[in-house]
Formats: sequence, structure tokens, C-alpha cells
Amino acid sequence: MGNFEIYAKYERLKKLDTNFNRALLINIFALSLVLLCCDLKYEVSDDFVMSTIVSGAYGKGRNPHLIFSNIFLGYILLPFYKIFPRISWYFVMHIAVVFISSTTVAFFLIERLERMKAIMLLVFLILFFSNDMYILVQFTKTAMFAVMAGSLLFLDALFYGKSKRRMITGGALCVVGTWIRYSVIYMAGGFLILILIYEGFRIIRGTTDKGILRKKFSKIVISGFVLIGFAYGSNEINSYIYRNNDDYAFFNNYRAARSRIVDYVDYGYDEFFGEVSELLDKRADGLSDDELYGNEWAVRIDSLEEAMKRLDSLGLFGIGKERERVVINVEQAPPDEDGSEYNRALRLNPSSDLLSEYLETCE
Repeated sequence: MGNFEIYAKYERLKKLDTNFNRALLINIFALSLVLLCCDLKYEVSDDFVMSTIVSGAYGKGRNPHLIFSNIFLGYILLPFYKIFPRISWYFVMHIAVVFISSTTVAFFLIERLERMKAIMLLVFLILFFSNDMYILVQFTKTAMFAVMAGSLLFLDALFYGKSKRRMITGGALCVVGTWIRYSVIYMAGGFLILILIYEGFRIIRGTTDKGILRKKFSKIVISGFVLIGFAYGSNEINSYIYRNNDDYAFFNNYRAARSRIVDYVDYGYDEFFGEVSELLDKRADGLSDDELYGNEWAVRIDSLEEAMKRLDSLGLFGIGKERERVVINVEQAPPDEDGSEYNRALRLNPSSDLLSEYLETCE
């Protein structure tokens, strides 16, 4: 091999030594360690439910109505389930979005900081957040990672005159984050406003020509409204589809009430249920794991069933025909394998077409 060939190979390798490739390699290495050493799973049952809906395991077939995420996301996932039905593409989607978000942040830091400082900070961040990013997957966290990472890339391109491709990539990542969970924009918004204020003052201090300043701010405002319009428009289309679909209209009407109960939005939760939590903790004291997840678990499930029965007798879930449009049950994830959920549903609900459909999923 001649000197010229060695030099040519060196030049080719040198071209690969870019900030993006460094960020990519760091995240590939981190993800590989997680896949080899950790047990990845869903943190909450909401993700499990959405994955069963889109895969067809729950219901009569594959369904893009992900309930908590945008229907656009469901339609994107459907072809993958059709080609490779045995792969949990919903789970893969979360891992992919988090990986892209983490690579985006790594690229941003490597570009802004000295190489060694950036790598040390990245190692710390990945180690600190790996549990939330990959090991315990949860759609709200995935959405937040995507929105914040996409915003960094979008604002960096917008305020520092970077390429349109960077701006579009960042904007697309933001929109995907809002598709996964739209409400995260309210949490991310506070941090983004601080960045906007800082960058706005920086531009004002560094620009003396009012014409140039007006042009810069016009571009920033227009680009920002376009991104917000895409996110808001996608959410409105999703809401419109649910409102105008009779199969989901009832659920959509009661979704806010349901979330206030199970997501603990009401500040009075501790006031009403704090005592119950204390009593359950006392019952668990001194019990072994076998006892806690054996007889004690059965007692708690039976208690929940009795509570649902009493609430139903008070008319909380409706009366007459209205009641037939609701199915209540005490479930656990993963589901019981002995038919307990099936029998509980029969005991807790009046006969209805909706109940018959639900029972098919319990078989």
C-alpha cells in the first residue's frame, strides 16, 4: 500500500470525525449497554394499553386510536405491525424517539462546548437519565425528551443562522413529541420562554441596525408560529376525529373526569385517600413478599371490587341506558390468567353490547 493510498484512507476517516458522528457513537454505545444489561419495560399501564390497542391484541383488530397519543402516530405504526406483527413497534418507537432526542442533545453540547467537557457532561447526563429514557419507558417522559431536544435544535438554527435542515429536523422532533403527548408543551413552555428571553436580549444588544433587527425578529416570530401551528393543528385534528367518531365520543366526553381521578390532579387526593394509604401500609408491615402478593393481594382486589360496586349503587357511573354505555372493572397489568377479570366484569356490570365486546378481550 503506497503513501498516497494511506493518506487517502486517512482523509476519508478524518471526514467521519464530525460532531454528529461523535454524538451518534456515544449514544449507540450507551443504548447497547442498556440493551445488554437492563430489563426494559413500561413504567405505567397506559403505555401497555396503547401498545395492545395499536397491535390488535386489545379489541377486534389493529387500531390507530391510541387514546392518549395522537392518531397520526397510530397510523404511522400500523404498516410496521402489518409487516412484522410480532415486534412491539410501539415500544421500539419510544426507544427510537428517545435515542434521537439524546443524540440531538449530545450533538448540541459537543458543538457548543470543548470536546472533553462535552463528553464528560454527556456521560453524566446519560447515566443519570438512562432509567427514565430507556429502562422504564413512559410516554410523557418520551414526549418531554423529544420536545426539549427538538426545541434546542430548532432555536439554535433560528437564533444562530444555522441550516434550514437543522431547523426542520428540530421542528419535526418537537411535533413528534406533541403527538406522543400534547400537554408536555405546557411543561416545556416555561423553560423555552426563558431561552427565548435570553436570546432575544442577546440579539437586541448585538444589533444596532433596526432594519436588520426587525428582519431577524420577523423570521423568529413567523418560524415559531409555524411550528406552534403544526403542533396545535395536529392536536385539533386528533380531537376532531374523536369528537366525531361515535365509538369514541362517550370516552372523549368523560376523559377529563377520568384523568382527574387516576392522575391525581385534584389536590384533595391525600385528604380523601391518605388514610387509606396509611392503612394499607400498616397491613403490609411484617408480611413477606409471598404473603403480600398472595392472600393480601387477593384481599385488596376484592376490596376494590366492593368499592366499585358501592359507587355504582350510588349512580356514579350512570343509571339505566347511560349505565349500559360504561364498563367498570378492577384490572391489573399484566391481566389475570385465571379468568378473574372476566368474572369480576360480569358481577360489576349490567348486560349490554359494550360489556359483551369487553368480555371478548378478557377471554
